[in-house]
Amino acid sequence: MSRRSIWNTLFIIPLLFCLSVLFQNCSSSNFNFFNPKQANDNGGAYGGMIRQLYRYSNPAQPCNVQDLNGSPLPNEAILFRADANGNVGPYLARHSCQDITPIALSSGEVQVDSSMSSLSYQGQVFSMQNPPGSFDIAVAACPAGKTPISGATRTNSFASPMDWTALQTVNSPGWYIFPGIDVSLYSTLASLPGYQIQRNDANNLDYWRRDTQGLQLQANTDYAFSFLAQSGTVSAADFTFYRGIDPSHFNFSTDENVVVTFDFQAVTATVVTSVNIKNVSAVISPVGNGFLCTVYFTSSSVDSQSPVVSMGVGPSTKGQSFGKLGDSIIATDAQLVPVNQFCQ
Repeated sequence: MSRRSIWNTLFIIPLLFCLSVLFQNCSSSNFNFFNPKQANDNGGAYGGMIRQLYRYSNPAQPCNVQDLNGSPLPNEAILFRADANGNVGPYLARHSCQDITPIALSSGEVQVDSSMSSLSYQGQVFSMQNPPGSFDIAVAACPAGKTPISGATRTNSFASPMDWTALQTVNSPGWYIFPGIDVSLYSTLASLPGYQIQRNDANNLDYWRRDTQGLQLQANTDYAFSFLAQSGTVSAADFTFYRGIDPSHFNFSTDENVVVTFDFQAVTATVVTSVNIKNVSAVISPVGNGFLCTVYFTSSSVDSQSPVVSMGVGPSTKGQSFGKLGDSIIATDAQLVPVNQFCQ
Protein backbone atom coordinates (compact mmCIF):
# COMPACT_ATOMS: atom_id res chain seq x y z
CA MET A 1 0.00 0.00 0.00
CA SER A 2 1.34 3.45 -0.92
CA ARG A 3 1.76 6.14 1.72
CA ARG A 4 -0.94 8.17 -0.08
CA SER A 5 -3.30 5.19 0.28
CA ILE A 6 -2.41 5.01 3.95
CA TRP A 7 -3.38 8.67 4.29
CA ASN A 8 -6.69 8.10 2.53
CA THR A 9 -7.44 5.09 4.71
CA LEU A 10 -6.83 7.09 7.86
CA PHE A 11 -8.60 10.35 7.15
CA ILE A 12 -11.04 9.96 4.23
CA ILE A 13 -12.86 6.66 4.74
CA PRO A 14 -15.82 7.26 7.09
CA LEU A 15 -15.58 5.36 10.33
CA LEU A 16 -18.81 3.86 11.56
CA PHE A 17 -19.29 1.73 14.60
CA CYS A 18 -22.01 0.93 17.08
CA LEU A 19 -21.47 1.04 20.83
CA SER A 20 -24.03 -0.72 22.97
CA VAL A 21 -24.04 -2.05 26.50
CA LEU A 22 -26.65 -4.60 27.47
CA PHE A 23 -26.78 -6.19 30.90
CA GLN A 24 -29.53 -7.82 32.89
CA ASN A 25 -29.74 -10.12 35.90
CA CYS A 26 -26.12 -9.52 36.94
CA SER A 27 -24.70 -12.25 39.12
CA SER A 28 -21.39 -13.80 40.12
CA SER A 29 -21.65 -16.37 37.33
CA ASN A 30 -22.91 -14.23 34.44
CA PHE A 31 -20.48 -11.71 32.97
CA ASN A 32 -22.15 -11.30 29.57
CA PHE A 33 -22.48 -7.56 30.16
CA PHE A 34 -18.68 -7.30 29.97
CA ASN A 35 -18.49 -8.75 26.46
CA PRO A 36 -16.13 -6.78 24.19
CA LYS A 37 -17.60 -4.96 21.23
CA GLN A 38 -17.41 -6.75 17.92
CA ALA A 39 -14.83 -6.14 15.20
CA ASN A 40 -15.48 -3.14 12.99
CA ASP A 41 -14.15 -1.33 9.93
CA ASN A 42 -11.82 0.69 12.15
CA GLY A 43 -9.48 -2.27 12.51
CA GLY A 44 -9.56 -4.62 15.48
CA ALA A 45 -12.23 -5.30 18.05
CA TYR A 46 -13.30 -2.80 20.67
CA GLY A 47 -11.90 -4.91 23.47
CA GLY A 48 -12.12 -2.95 26.70
CA MET A 49 -13.71 -0.06 28.54
CA ILE A 50 -12.57 1.86 31.57
CA ARG A 51 -15.65 0.66 33.47
CA GLN A 52 -14.18 -2.84 33.40
CA LEU A 53 -11.37 -1.94 35.82
CA TYR A 54 -12.09 -2.08 39.56
CA ARG A 55 -9.73 -0.96 42.34
CA TYR A 56 -9.33 -1.54 46.07
CA SER A 57 -7.36 0.75 48.37
CA ASN A 58 -6.66 -0.24 51.97
CA PRO A 59 -6.46 2.94 54.12
CA ALA A 60 -4.95 0.92 56.98
CA GLN A 61 -2.11 -0.36 54.79
CA PRO A 62 -1.66 2.13 51.94
CA CYS A 63 0.86 1.46 49.20
CA ASN A 64 4.25 3.11 49.58
CA VAL A 65 4.20 4.29 45.98
CA GLN A 66 2.21 7.47 45.46
CA ASP A 67 0.94 9.28 42.44
CA LEU A 68 2.19 12.77 41.55
CA ASN A 69 -0.51 14.28 43.78
CA GLY A 70 0.73 12.37 46.83
CA SER A 71 -2.10 9.81 46.95
CA PRO A 72 -1.17 6.12 47.42
CA LEU A 73 -1.73 3.92 44.38
CA PRO A 74 -4.42 1.24 44.84
CA ASN A 75 -3.49 -1.99 46.63
CA GLU A 76 -5.42 -4.30 44.30
CA ALA A 77 -7.11 -4.17 40.91
CA ILE A 78 -9.43 -6.51 39.01
CA LEU A 79 -10.30 -6.11 35.35
CA PHE A 80 -12.64 -7.91 32.99
CA ARG A 81 -11.33 -9.00 29.62
CA ALA A 82 -11.70 -11.74 27.04
CA ASP A 83 -9.45 -14.79 26.88
CA ALA A 84 -8.08 -16.31 23.67
CA ASN A 85 -11.47 -17.92 23.01
CA GLY A 86 -13.40 -14.68 23.50
CA ASN A 87 -14.82 -15.65 26.88
CA VAL A 88 -15.02 -12.67 29.24
CA GLY A 89 -14.06 -13.06 32.87
CA PRO A 90 -12.39 -11.37 35.85
CA TYR A 91 -8.61 -11.14 36.19
CA LEU A 92 -6.56 -10.03 39.19
CA ALA A 93 -4.18 -7.49 37.63
CA ARG A 94 -2.69 -5.75 40.68
CA HIS A 95 -1.90 -7.39 44.03
CA SER A 96 -0.18 -6.19 47.19
CA CYS A 97 0.63 -2.81 45.60
CA GLN A 98 2.26 -4.41 42.54
CA ASP A 99 1.04 -4.67 38.95
CA ILE A 100 1.15 -8.36 38.07
CA THR A 101 0.64 -10.62 35.08
CA PRO A 102 -3.17 -10.98 35.10
CA ILE A 103 -4.45 -14.07 36.93
CA ALA A 104 -7.79 -15.50 35.84
CA LEU A 105 -10.35 -15.72 38.64
CA SER A 106 -13.31 -18.09 38.69
CA SER A 107 -16.77 -16.60 38.38
CA GLY A 108 -17.62 -17.81 41.88
CA GLU A 109 -14.81 -15.76 43.41
CA VAL A 110 -16.19 -12.42 42.24
CA GLN A 111 -19.61 -10.94 42.97
CA VAL A 112 -20.57 -7.90 40.92
CA ASP A 113 -23.07 -5.41 42.32
CA SER A 114 -26.26 -5.11 40.27
CA SER A 115 -25.36 -1.51 39.47
CA MET A 116 -21.92 -2.64 38.22
CA SER A 117 -20.38 0.11 40.37
CA SER A 118 -18.55 -2.30 42.68
CA LEU A 119 -17.57 -5.93 43.17
CA SER A 120 -16.51 -8.13 46.08
CA TYR A 121 -13.48 -10.40 46.13
CA GLN A 122 -12.05 -12.18 49.19
CA GLY A 123 -14.04 -9.95 51.52
CA GLN A 124 -12.79 -6.73 49.91
CA VAL A 125 -15.00 -4.28 48.04
CA PHE A 126 -13.53 -3.01 44.77
CA SER A 127 -14.91 0.21 43.32
CA MET A 128 -15.41 1.02 39.67
CA GLN A 129 -13.36 4.18 39.70
CA ASN A 130 -12.21 6.45 36.97
CA PRO A 131 -8.44 6.22 36.58
CA PRO A 132 -6.21 9.12 37.59
CA GLY A 133 -5.87 11.96 35.11
CA SER A 134 -3.32 12.06 32.30
CA PHE A 135 -0.71 13.82 34.41
CA ASP A 136 -1.24 12.09 37.78
CA ILE A 137 1.06 9.07 37.44
CA ALA A 138 3.90 10.18 35.15
CA VAL A 139 4.69 13.24 33.04
CA ALA A 140 7.34 14.16 30.50
CA ALA A 141 10.36 15.94 31.95
CA CYS A 142 11.72 19.11 30.38
CA PRO A 143 13.98 18.57 27.37
CA ALA A 144 17.68 19.37 27.63
CA GLY A 145 18.38 23.05 28.19
CA LYS A 146 15.01 23.87 29.77
CA THR A 147 13.81 23.98 33.39
CA PRO A 148 10.38 23.17 34.89
CA ILE A 149 7.78 25.87 35.48
CA SER A 150 6.56 25.61 39.08
CA GLY A 151 2.85 24.80 39.32
CA ALA A 152 2.46 24.50 35.55
CA THR A 153 -0.88 23.27 34.20
CA ARG A 154 -0.61 20.89 31.25
CA THR A 155 -3.27 20.44 28.57
CA ASN A 156 -3.37 17.09 26.78
CA SER A 157 -4.15 17.17 23.04
CA PHE A 158 -5.09 13.46 23.04
CA ALA A 159 -8.71 12.43 23.45
CA SER A 160 -9.36 9.41 25.72
CA PRO A 161 -5.70 9.11 26.76
CA MET A 162 -6.55 6.32 29.24
CA ASP A 163 -8.79 4.35 26.87
CA TRP A 164 -6.93 3.35 23.73
CA THR A 165 -10.03 1.54 22.45
CA ALA A 166 -12.26 4.66 22.38
CA LEU A 167 -12.76 5.02 18.64
CA GLN A 168 -13.03 8.23 16.65
CA THR A 169 -16.34 9.03 14.96
CA VAL A 170 -17.49 11.70 12.57
CA ASN A 171 -18.68 13.75 15.55
CA SER A 172 -16.06 13.08 18.22
CA PRO A 173 -12.29 12.62 18.46
CA GLY A 174 -10.75 9.33 19.47
CA TRP A 175 -8.45 6.55 18.32
CA TYR A 176 -8.08 5.04 14.87
CA ILE A 177 -6.94 1.41 14.93
CA PHE A 178 -5.25 0.41 11.67
CA PRO A 179 -6.36 -2.84 10.01
CA GLY A 180 -3.83 -5.44 11.14
CA ILE A 181 -3.89 -4.17 14.73
CA ASP A 182 -6.10 -5.25 17.62
CA VAL A 183 -6.34 -3.22 20.85
CA SER A 184 -7.87 -4.53 24.07
CA LEU A 185 -7.80 -3.94 27.80
CA TYR A 186 -5.26 -6.47 29.04
CA SER A 187 -3.51 -5.57 32.33
CA THR A 188 -2.52 -2.68 34.56
CA LEU A 189 0.54 -0.51 34.16
CA ALA A 190 1.50 1.76 37.07
CA SER A 191 -2.05 0.95 38.28
CA LEU A 192 -3.53 2.42 35.06
CA PRO A 193 -5.51 0.35 32.53
CA GLY A 194 -2.96 -1.25 30.20
CA TYR A 195 -3.93 -1.93 26.58
CA GLN A 196 -2.49 -4.75 24.50
CA ILE A 197 -1.62 -3.55 20.99
CA GLN A 198 -1.19 -6.67 18.87
CA ARG A 199 -0.67 -7.54 15.20
CA ASN A 200 -3.59 -9.77 14.24
CA ASP A 201 -3.53 -10.08 10.43
CA ALA A 202 -0.80 -11.92 8.51
CA ASN A 203 -1.63 -9.81 5.45
CA ASN A 204 -1.18 -6.48 7.26
CA LEU A 205 2.12 -6.56 9.13
CA ASP A 206 3.61 -3.25 7.92
CA TYR A 207 5.72 -1.47 10.53
CA TRP A 208 3.56 1.69 10.48
CA ARG A 209 0.31 -0.01 11.52
CA ARG A 210 -0.60 1.31 14.96
CA ASP A 211 -3.19 2.75 17.34
CA THR A 212 -3.23 6.43 16.41
CA GLN A 213 -5.03 9.76 16.59
CA GLY A 214 -5.24 12.65 14.14
CA LEU A 215 -4.07 15.83 15.88
CA GLN A 216 -3.79 19.49 14.91
CA LEU A 217 -0.50 21.15 15.85
CA GLN A 218 0.48 24.74 16.40
CA ALA A 219 3.08 25.90 13.87
CA ASN A 220 6.73 26.24 14.95
CA THR A 221 6.04 24.86 18.42
CA ASP A 222 8.11 22.54 20.63
CA TYR A 223 6.10 19.48 21.72
CA ALA A 224 6.53 16.55 24.07
CA PHE A 225 4.70 13.31 23.23
CA SER A 226 4.82 10.59 25.90
CA PHE A 227 3.19 7.30 26.84
CA LEU A 228 3.62 4.48 29.35
CA ALA A 229 4.51 1.06 27.96
CA GLN A 230 5.99 -2.35 28.68
CA SER A 231 6.87 -5.51 26.76
CA GLY A 232 4.26 -7.87 25.39
CA THR A 233 5.54 -10.57 23.05
CA VAL A 234 8.08 -8.04 21.77
CA SER A 235 10.29 -5.82 23.90
CA ALA A 236 10.09 -2.54 21.98
CA ALA A 237 7.51 0.00 20.82
CA ASP A 238 7.54 2.27 17.78
CA PHE A 239 6.19 5.82 17.89
CA THR A 240 5.12 6.91 14.40
CA PHE A 241 4.34 10.47 13.29
CA TYR A 242 3.09 11.17 9.76
CA ARG A 243 1.57 14.13 7.94
CA GLY A 244 0.96 14.37 4.22
CA ILE A 245 0.98 18.11 3.57
CA ASP A 246 -1.35 17.76 0.60
CA PRO A 247 -3.41 14.51 0.60
CA SER A 248 -4.31 15.04 -3.06
CA HIS A 249 -0.66 15.19 -4.13
CA PHE A 250 1.83 12.83 -2.54
CA ASN A 251 5.26 14.46 -2.26
CA PHE A 252 8.28 12.98 -0.49
CA SER A 253 9.96 16.36 -0.25
CA THR A 254 7.15 18.01 1.75
CA ASP A 255 5.53 15.17 3.72
CA GLU A 256 6.57 14.81 7.36
CA ASN A 257 7.56 11.52 8.95
CA VAL A 258 9.12 10.49 12.27
CA VAL A 259 9.71 6.99 13.69
CA VAL A 260 11.22 6.44 17.14
CA THR A 261 11.96 3.00 18.64
CA PHE A 262 11.82 2.49 22.42
CA ASP A 263 13.70 -0.66 23.47
CA PHE A 264 12.54 -1.93 26.89
CA GLN A 265 15.41 -4.42 27.29
CA ALA A 266 18.26 -2.09 26.41
CA VAL A 267 16.30 0.89 27.88
CA THR A 268 17.21 3.02 24.87
CA ALA A 269 15.33 5.41 22.62
CA THR A 270 16.43 5.65 18.98
CA VAL A 271 15.24 8.10 16.33
CA VAL A 272 14.94 5.81 13.29
CA THR A 273 13.51 8.32 10.80
CA SER A 274 13.07 12.08 10.89
CA VAL A 275 11.89 13.82 7.71
CA ASN A 276 10.98 17.53 7.61
CA ILE A 277 10.49 17.75 11.38
CA LYS A 278 13.10 19.59 13.46
CA ASN A 279 14.74 18.95 16.83
CA VAL A 280 13.60 15.35 17.21
CA SER A 281 14.95 13.55 20.29
CA ALA A 282 13.69 10.87 22.65
CA VAL A 283 14.20 9.50 26.17
CA ILE A 284 12.99 6.46 28.10
CA SER A 285 12.81 6.08 31.88
CA PRO A 286 11.46 3.36 34.24
CA VAL A 287 8.05 3.96 35.86
CA GLY A 288 6.57 1.18 37.99
CA ASN A 289 6.52 -2.03 35.99
CA GLY A 290 7.01 -0.22 32.70
CA PHE A 291 8.62 2.79 31.07
CA LEU A 292 7.75 6.38 30.30
CA CYS A 293 8.60 6.95 26.64
CA THR A 294 8.94 10.55 25.45
CA VAL A 295 9.57 12.13 22.05
CA TYR A 296 10.45 15.83 21.69
CA PHE A 297 10.03 17.64 18.37
CA THR A 298 9.37 21.04 16.83
CA SER A 299 6.35 21.27 14.56
CA SER A 300 6.81 22.72 11.09
CA SER A 301 5.72 26.13 9.83
CA VAL A 302 2.65 24.60 8.18
CA ASP A 303 -0.44 26.58 9.16
CA SER A 304 -3.40 25.18 11.08
CA GLN A 305 -5.47 24.67 7.94
CA SER A 306 -3.20 21.91 6.72
CA PRO A 307 -3.93 18.19 7.20
CA VAL A 308 -3.69 16.85 10.72
CA VAL A 309 -0.82 14.74 12.01
CA SER A 310 -1.32 11.00 12.57
CA MET A 311 0.51 10.17 15.79
CA GLY A 312 0.47 6.79 17.52
CA VAL A 313 2.14 3.66 18.84
CA GLY A 314 2.53 0.02 17.81
CA PRO A 315 4.73 -3.04 18.41
CA SER A 316 8.22 -2.31 17.11
CA THR A 317 9.72 -4.08 14.13
CA LYS A 318 13.14 -2.64 15.14
CA GLY A 319 13.84 -1.16 11.74
CA GLN A 320 12.33 -3.95 9.64
CA SER A 321 9.56 -3.24 7.16
CA PHE A 322 7.24 -5.88 8.59
CA GLY A 323 6.47 -7.37 11.99
CA LYS A 324 5.17 -10.85 12.84
CA LEU A 325 1.68 -12.10 13.55
CA GLY A 326 1.05 -11.89 17.30
CA ASP A 327 3.62 -9.17 18.03
CA SER A 328 2.34 -7.13 20.96
CA ILE A 329 3.15 -4.47 23.54
CA ILE A 330 1.20 -2.98 26.47
CA ALA A 331 0.64 0.79 26.52
CA THR A 332 -1.45 3.53 28.12
CA ASP A 333 -1.67 7.25 28.98
CA ALA A 334 -0.86 9.10 25.73
CA GLN A 335 0.14 12.73 26.28
CA LEU A 336 0.89 15.50 23.80
CA VAL A 337 1.75 18.87 25.36
CA PRO A 338 3.50 22.02 24.10
CA VAL A 339 6.79 22.24 25.98
CA ASN A 340 6.22 25.90 26.84
CA GLN A 341 3.29 24.86 29.06
CA PHE A 342 5.61 23.25 31.60
CA CYS A 343 9.18 24.34 30.79
CA GLN A 344 11.03 27.63 30.35
